[in-house]
Order: sequence, then C-alpha cells, then structure tokens
Amino acid sequence: MKKVSVYIPCFNAEKHIEECIKSVLSQAYPIDEILIIDDGCTDKTIEKASKYDVKIFRNKENKGLAFSRNKGILKAKNNFVASIDADVILDKKWLENLMEDFTSKEIAGACGNLEEHYKKRTADLWRLIHMKQNWGKKMIINPKFLFGSNCVFRKNAVKDVGLYNIKYKTNYEDVDVSNRLKAKGYKLIYKPKAKARHLKQDSITSALKSSWNWSLFSYRPPNSLWEVSLRFFTDAYKGLTYLIGDLAHLRFKLIFIDILVFPSHTIFNLKYLKAKIFKTKYVN
Repeated sequence: MKKVSVYIPCFNAEKHIEECIKSVLSQAYPIDEILIIDDGCTDKTIEKASKYDVKIFRNKENKGLAFSRNKGILKAKNNFVASIDADVILDKKWLENLMEDFTSKEIAGACGNLEEHYKKRTADLWRLIHMKQNWGKKMIINPKFLFGSNCVFRKNAVKDVGLYNIKYKTNYEDVDVSNRLKAKGYKLIYKPKAKARHLKQDSITSALKSSWNWSLFSYRPPNSLWEVSLRFFTDAYKGLTYLIGDLAHLRFKLIFIDILVFPSHTIFNLKYLKAKIFKTKYVN
C-alpha cells in the first residue's frame, strides 16, 4: 500500500479546521502523516489544530497559497502528497478512491468532486452555479486542471515541473501546475466518486471578491490602464453570460449578483492597478 502524507494550508481557518482534520483522520485509507501549513494565522487555527496528531509548519508571514503548497509538498516525507483546503471535509473513501488510480508513473495527480455544503442563501447558491469546483459526474483523464481544494499529487512529478509558482497567492496555482504537468507528458485524473464537501458560506460581497480573485490570472492581470480596459470588456461579457444563463433557468434570485459582477470587478481591477503603481500590498 502506498504511503500518503496530507497537508492542509491554513490562513485564519479556525471555523472549520477541526472538522477538516477529523475528516482526514476518519479516512478508510491509512494516512501516514498530517501537516498543517500555518500561513500567518492570527486567529485560533493553530491552537485548535494542535489538539490532534499533526505536524505544524509556520510561515513567518502570510506568503500565499502557492508558497504554502510548496512547503507542504517539500516537508512531506512521502512521494504521494494529498492537499485539503481547511474549509473542506472528506467522504470516508475519498483518498481510497483517488489512490486506486495511480496505476503508472505517468499519472501525476488526481482530484475529487467538491460539492457545496451550503446552498440555500443567495450568495452560496450563486457560488454553486458560477464557481463550481468539480468537472461533473463522469471520470475524466486530463481535465482542464485539478482543483487544489482536494487532490493528490506525486511529489517527484510536481518537483519535476518546478513546484507551484509563488506569484499565485490566492488561486490559479492549481491551473498553472496542472498545465505544466500535462505539457511535460504527465496524466491527471478527475474522479467524481471521490467526494468532498465545501463548508464555505458567502455574503454577496465575499462571493464577488472570490469571483474576481478567480479571474485575476485567467486573462491578463490589470497591470496597466490598457489591461484594465481589456478586462472591462471581458468582465462585462462574463456578467452578461451569467445573467442570461440565470434568466434562462429562472434563477431570478441570482440576477442581482450577476448585475454586480461587472462594476465590482472593475473596482477591484482599479484597486489592483493602484496598488501596483504605488507599490503597496493589494487587499480587496
């Protein structure tokens, strides 16, 4: 049986960290070690995590998600390294379902099907519809990318492509490393039978911020007025696409957020550009 290390990157995750750890400990497939990567937490995350048999590694300051993922991979003692976001809980057979697909060395990684736990509030339903973290109900070899929220990688494969790019501090690091792995000839697997649940609860404001964060590196970042103007059109198109889709499916309660996508993204783009110009830390 292949030994597996699990790491959980954390930044102020006190609300769900214990549920997350308990779901890892309850896996049918044996876990060799659990690593907690403290990315500058200022709440009680580490105090709560310390109740369990885990190894804690601290960043001196908030370094971002890609940096924390690299630390988790490099500190893990096994070649198979699973990553779970701190607001995710796993089905008991999640890891077992993923590990059975590592049948050859060319398979570098696999991820499961992350489903939203909360669906009733408008912002949570909007996230469920427009920010899915799964590829549907069928198994896929080489999907667009593996979602970083619940995945397993071979350490040697990730190191072979240079680890995660640390410029991706909040997201897109999973897209980038997946693209580099596939470009080098490795295979990735999406396994819907490996189920996990996302415990996040959004407000309208936080949903719009997350939407912008997802889009930041999906196309050219707003590093100049020219690039802000380019995103002006792509963001307008995105908002309109959401609006048309929700109208077509009679999801009228989501329309208000759809309308806010374009103006909110534009504001975040301008704030990002301002931070670049004045060389200050961007906070959306």
